[in-house]
Amino acid sequence: MYMTEERTLRSDTGVAVTPPLHSGQAAAQPVGGAVEAAQARTGLKCPMCGNDIDGDADYCESCHRYVNFEVCSFCGTSMGAEEMYCHECGNPRGGIVCPMCNTLNDFSFCKVCGTPLTDEARALAESLKGLPDYQLMEGLSRELESLDMEESYRNEQDVIRCRENEKLRERVLMLLGRDKGNVNGNVDGNVDGNGRKMRSVEELRQTKEEKIRLLTEALERMAVPAVPSPVKARNYAMAQKPMGVKVAWVCNWKRAIHSSPCGCGKPHLGGKWVILGGEK
Repeated sequence: MYMTEERTLRSDTGVAVTPPLHSGQAAAQPVGGAVEAAQARTGLKCPMCGNDIDGDADYCESCHRYVNFEVCSFCGTSMGAEEMYCHECGNPRGGIVCPMCNTLNDFSFCKVCGTPLTDEARALAESLKGLPDYQLMEGLSRELESLDMEESYRNEQDVIRCRENEKLRERVLMLLGRDKGNVNGNVDGNVDGNGRKMRSVEELRQTKEEKIRLLTEALERMAVPAVPSPVKARNYAMAQKPMGVKVAWVCNWKRAIHSSPCGCGKPHLGGKWVILGGEK
């Protein structure tokens, strides 16, 4: 596997353009440019940079641009070369600017922050929330994010400090318990100043590795299978992207590691999210 990168494109300023249909959308490409791009694509050359591309690839991994101007990059509907906006979803050829990070995107989810940018994308993301593996993935992602912020004790001095915090907390809880007629206020384990249990460096590492293992298994089960439409495959993969943890997309085409399926020329061949970090 090898790494591949994506560029974050920004919309140009100071140019007169046709007003977009929706807020946050960028201007569409000129019709003539779309015609030339569609013609150039039939020659298995990228219409933007001239590098070779596969015939069924809709994205150039050399110049990081969407190249299939016969298909809407947001919903997968066929488009005529003269159409500046998709007649099905209303989105422009020129892309949509993410309202969260100001990145210009060719696809329904922001390639940088993962924000759904279209109505279809928002509906798809919402529909996945009811799946058991998606719920498991969300829970494990939150736990890993919390573990990354957790303190650990590294030496005897840290242990002594934790025990002092524990004794202080026990005393406070005991006093509060007496006010309610309950003298029990025991606390198990070492705690930090905020009352959170502390673990050794090794215990914390083992806990993280176990969470990563469980999350990896969930992502394996949620792997995107081969489907006919690159657009649909890309949208489905982005809708199930884990948040709060560092991830990458491994495609089945080249076994390449992308920052997301938005950087893959053939996401319809399938792929999966993988966790970055841990021992493996």
